[in-house]
Amino acid sequence: MKGVMGCDSERIKRISPEDGKHYFFGYYDIASITPDDRYHLTNRVEFMDRLQTPDDVSELGLIDMETGEFRKFAETKAWNFQQGSLMQWRGGGNTEVVYNIFEDGEYRSVVQNVWTGEKRALEYPIANVSPDGKWGVCVNMSRIFDFRPGYGYCNKKDPWYDVNVPEDDGCRLLNLETGESKFLFSYKDMEEKLVSEPEFKGQKIVINHINFNTSSDRFVFLLRNFPEPGKKWGTVMASSDLDGNLYQWTHYTVCSHYHWKDQRTLLIYADCGEGLTIYETEDLSSKYKKYSVEYFPDDIHCNYSPDREFFIGDGYPAEDGYRDIYLYCFKTDRVKSLCRVYSPFLSDMDIRCDNHVRWMHDGHSFTFDGIHEGFRGIYKMDIAEDMKELSED
Repeated sequence: MKGVMGCDSERIKRISPEDGKHYFFGYYDIASITPDDRYHLTNRVEFMDRLQTPDDVSELGLIDMETGEFRKFAETKAWNFQQGSLMQWRGGGNTEVVYNIFEDGEYRSVVQNVWTGEKRALEYPIANVSPDGKWGVCVNMSRIFDFRPGYGYCNKKDPWYDVNVPEDDGCRLLNLETGESKFLFSYKDMEEKLVSEPEFKGQKIVINHINFNTSSDRFVFLLRNFPEPGKKWGTVMASSDLDGNLYQWTHYTVCSHYHWKDQRTLLIYADCGEGLTIYETEDLSSKYKKYSVEYFPDDIHCNYSPDREFFIGDGYPAEDGYRDIYLYCFKTDRVKSLCRVYSPFLSDMDIRCDNHVRWMHDGHSFTFDGIHEGFRGIYKMDIAEDMKELSED
């Protein structure tokens, strides 16, 4: 396949149509595929070379991975290129999806049956849905857009744009069954409980990434400061239960992409005290395990296999414009590059196309987004032989 190196290109198959439009799913750690691996959620848009505007529509639909057919079931104006509309299967099933919309001047979330079309709108947009499908956590999507346009929504100005540490904006818990919600904690609460360094006090802060653990009773999030010109932001990693009791996982440092292993353990690219690399670290604890920096010198989107015996991760482009997709085996402590996918330069970092590798339920295949054919598409790769190779002593 054009734009792929380091493997037999026959092993990679595009599952999205080639119809002049652009297909992508987005993030790597939310439910994109039905349990039988038949249907894959997708966004479909008309362009790939600029940021979205309030008038741009993303069509939401299913790709039949057996026939390649696209089936539209909704559309939204609340989307971006990194995470789409945060669309995902509710509870990991194959009937209801949750996604965000912009309607009557407000962001909301929708729960919809993709087969019957029956849907209901909820009062707040979701940033993440619990694995059991009951809860959503909600944050200010306009504030995220101001921080990183590739992750927020552009449709309305943040009401707290000029407030660095709001007392009435923060994180909310939404019951997806009843529509009821409760305010968990504010940015003021977060600053008081999580920001200990004097130089960060009073700075404008934002919740960037937020995700439930596997048991749906806690969630982790990254709290970041808006950087000053020419400087990088810092990150506090923290967690909370469903009543808003905060736990400070790290002080200001570098914390990036992560994935839950179980109820307590997280895989993350960060500096947990021994330099930047991949760590496994425990919630409500200071314990961590470091993985070789020689394997992972740069940030990757790390993602546990369904059986937790491997993880895959895609990185950022090297000087030649190619991105590696890695496979790591915990049993043998071995790693390999599965393939290298070309990522042509785009005019804005926030419209880039990360591969965002996503395991399929069969445990030996994954899907990923790509622009190596000159348009945005969704691709599938089988790695059963690579997994066997790495696991053999």
